[in-house]
Formats: sequence, structure tokens, C-alpha cells
Amino acid sequence: MEQLTDINEKSAYGDTLKQKAKIISNKLQSIEDGLFQEKIKTIQDEINYARKFTNHIARLCQVMIDDDHRPTGGMLER
Repeated sequence: MEQLTDINEKSAYGDTLKQKAKIISNKLQSIEDGLFQEKIKTIQDEINYARKFTNHIARLCQVMIDDDHRPTGGMLER
């Protein structure tokens, strides 16, 4: 992402390259937004903001470490 930001900020690069860098940057940002919930800062924030992929994986990992029984259907689905 830093390289794309550098391309967009420097006037030495052509407009076509800048436009393509912006498109790639937007796509990467969209993917990142789907994976990480950046708004959660405290445990109470989990009530207000939707869980994302990393929240589910972290919870699943913790449950599998702490529990000593077979995974549930929900765990397997995730």
C-alpha cells in the first residue's frame, strides 16, 4: 500500500500509472476492510461494530485452545 501511496503523491509518475495505482489501492482497501474491524478498540465496541474475518478466526482459535471436546458444527462451518 505504501508503494501505491508514493506513486499517487509524486508528480514524476504519469497520470495513467497514478490512476491504475489508485484503482489497485481501492481494491486492496476493500479487501482489508473485509478482513479487519478497525473500529473495535475496547471489548464494549464489539457490541456496536460487526465482526470481521479476523475476529472470527481469533475467537475460533481461542475456543479450540481452551476446550477439550470435539469442535461443534458452528466451529467446523467457520
